[in-house]
Amino acid sequence: MLDAGRALPEKQRDKLRPNLEKSLDKTEKRKNLSPSEIAFVLQVGKVAKSALGADAGAVLLRTPGPADADQLAIFNLITSEYRNGKTHPVAGSARNFTTCDDMRALRMLIFGFDEEKTVSQKKITDGISRTSWLSKQETGQAIDRVSQGWGKFLGVVPVLWRALDETSARKTTAA
Repeated sequence: MLDAGRALPEKQRDKLRPNLEKSLDKTEKRKNLSPSEIAFVLQVGKVAKSALGADAGAVLLRTPGPADADQLAIFNLITSEYRNGKTHPVAGSARNFTTCDDMRALRMLIFGFDEEKTVSQKKITDGISRTSWLSKQETGQAIDRVSQGWGKFLGVVPVLWRALDETSARKTTAA
């Protein structure tokens, strides 16, 4: 049994087992995980790196990488602020729609695309501050990294692909 101890924020420790069981159940049934479930699994994976295989541990430990505080904070921001209960517009629907501004922010956060240069760094960092489930220190690190790298912000998908690609390349080179 893995003891997460103080490595996880208290809010996560209480729900660790049920959240992991839910994620494992979804994975076994080949169901998609939500972005917040992915972020949770990445955080736990970072803590449990000793229990993971070398390849998974190498990807999680990459910096920049998918388990960095800024990436986890962005995953959580996407789910709690931009996608929580929202849908794409359908004529006549009374649902809560994703606005054009929110779609631009999502494109920036997920893919690093901001063609019109309309996504506000302050809006993103304020959102991270407001929604983060990470520790205060990690939230501060996430805000600092996003702020310092805003002009060259990659998005969560390119960061993940680079981490996977570089880990794969190192494994190939070593073989």
